[in-house]
Amino acid sequence: MRGEQGQRSTTEPRHIEANARAAHALAMRQRGHSYRAIAAKLGVSLSTAHGYVADALAELRTQTREQAETLRDLEAQKLDQIERSVWRAMRKASAADVAKLANSLRALSESRRRLLGLDRPQQIEHTVSKMYAVRDASPDCPAWDRPQQEADA
Repeated sequence: MRGEQGQRSTTEPRHIEANARAAHALAMRQRGHSYRAIAAKLGVSLSTAHGYVADALAELRTQTREQAETLRDLEAQKLDQIERSVWRAMRKASAADVAKLANSLRALSESRRRLLGLDRPQQIEHTVSKMYAVRDASPDCPAWDRPQQEADA
């Protein structure tokens, strides 16, 4: 049975059973059971047991991503509300307060860009000014006193 968008119905008995088995397989894996033990307990093949765990993990990733998106949306809405309040305050503010409120708007904009991932990642360049040989960095290492053939053995 397919839903409106061509996806399988999540209320089909087979689907419910598969989700329950996947959840059980994941719980067993979390407790340290091998895939062989999971397969034996559930009466399925090794690849099916692995598939159950993989499916359960994929479902958890999807749920986590959806929850993060929901939280991000809520935080963006809060920033929008605060920004509207700051703009209203700016219209009524004295000249001395406008600079403070402008700084608040800048900080809100920075928060929004970080929240939404709009800023480019910063590139950090690291340069090495002087190179050292391992022997120079650790001159007291006893391996330096041994002949090369002995050290290779």
